[in-house]
Amino acid sequence: MKRFFTNNPMKSRLFLSFLPLFALLSGCTWDEGWKDYNTPELFLSHAQVHPYVTVTSSEIPDAKVQDYDLLIQKAMLECEYTASSKVTPTTERHFSYNILISPSTAGPNHSEMHVYADGAVRIDYKSALGSPHSFYFSLAPSSAAGLNAFVEHRIQENALIEEQELDSAALA
Repeated sequence: MKRFFTNNPMKSRLFLSFLPLFALLSGCTWDEGWKDYNTPELFLSHAQVHPYVTVTSSEIPDAKVQDYDLLIQKAMLECEYTASSKVTPTTERHFSYNILISPSTAGPNHSEMHVYADGAVRIDYKSALGSPHSFYFSLAPSSAAGLNAFVEHRIQENALIEEQELDSAALA
């Protein structure tokens, strides 16, 4: 490569003049992954039982569990969401469904869906080299409160299952 640039200055200038164009064109296409996560249904279509897919709750701060049997996903899909331009939660109580799309040395590619007990819903998407994107929805406060209670119960159950599996593995 060094020989290419040192032997022909015209080729070097030509190559460098096209470099900004290549950067611009590549920037237009690599940051569109958010389109696969911008609604609750699309976001939840990526849910799976995997260590990179976890559920947390503000009410159970030390627990980070997988959605075994995808029961949380199914309960979330039964809710009716309404798109909003912006939501501001009035409560701290919420749960988050977290999907680490892929680890990266430039930063993680991840998406998270936060459901607050008052009905505010926010989906955050961030690719390693892209800008963050947020999408806002709402659902009936009674549905959101019930969903939060269900998720808290499932997190406690799943945390207990994981603890029992670790204990039995240690005994084996």
